[in-house]
Amino acid sequence: MAISPEFYMQLAIDAAWRYAFLTYPNPAVGCVVLDKHGALLSIAAHQKAGGPHAEVLALQEAYAKKSGDNAILALQKSDEIHDYLTQHHAGLLRGAKLYVTLEPCHKVGKTPACSRLLAEIGVAELFIGARDTTSMGGGAIFLASSGCRVTYDVLAQKAQALLEPFLAWQSGRTVVLYKWAQHQNGAYEGKIVSCETSRRHVHALRSVIDRLYIGGNTVRIDAPTLDARLVEGKVPNVTILSRQKVWAHEAPLWHVPHREVTVEENLSTLSSYGLVLVEGTQGLWEAFAPYVTYDLVYTTPHMRQGATIDAVRDGTYVASMAMGEDQFHIIKRKP
Repeated sequence: MAISPEFYMQLAIDAAWRYAFLTYPNPAVGCVVLDKHGALLSIAAHQKAGGPHAEVLALQEAYAKKSGDNAILALQKSDEIHDYLTQHHAGLLRGAKLYVTLEPCHKVGKTPACSRLLAEIGVAELFIGARDTTSMGGGAIFLASSGCRVTYDVLAQKAQALLEPFLAWQSGRTVVLYKWAQHQNGAYEGKIVSCETSRRHVHALRSVIDRLYIGGNTVRIDAPTLDARLVEGKVPNVTILSRQKVWAHEAPLWHVPHREVTVEENLSTLSSYGLVLVEGTQGLWEAFAPYVTYDLVYTTPHMRQGATIDAVRDGTYVASMAMGEDQFHIIKRKP
């Protein structure tokens, strides 16, 4: 029984959501590669701005699987992977089918153009979720002119949803992520709630955001550090939302090098940032309710007594995935 293009595109979409926001300001993109016989070779996603695109990572893995040449897997820079594939592919991936959530780029930016690599490899069929209407677009037209069969708009709405943070960045709009961790029954109390895998994910998010907001009670009660040490990432600047003007600077967050900490009693500066992460509980959740774009919820498999955050009333679950022993949910708020 033939498997539909939608099935493979959904695999690519799921892979992309795992790196959503971590690629900011780049869009999250996923890619799936099948060989000419229809065997699944790889599923990959763009992981960080300036790094290899999803197509490059998927072809890197596909080539290693097809050839047994694992030397390529040690390469991390996009141009190195491009060059290695160009020199060594030996037609092993000729006739491949490629499913990608966003049309392959055709212009050289921080990385080489994906469209030319696909043509060199000999990809026979390309299935595209969302079309690239930016200046980087044109890859599909180029590949079609090279003899590749191109199918557009496969799960287009779902693929387009991945682009919303990128489109917001392009238009100067602020994207606000509201993060919280909770137990299976919704209780959130406790200094450490989620597993280490989830905490590493949060640290990775902190390393790419423009601003981290927390509430005054969190500083007073939890005395957090709020750095990105688990991923050795960039330290986020912090804004404490509080009417308290004078602080003793006892919490570790005040003493992290290369950090700016401000205290503000309202959200008047929120719109001056591109990507914002809010870490808080019920009180802060209510304060940010009109501004939140996505809720990020880390749910442990454990039960515990304590206060809970009201469920999101006006939102759509766009992605759910395992995060270690936890479940991670991304909820898109209604405008």
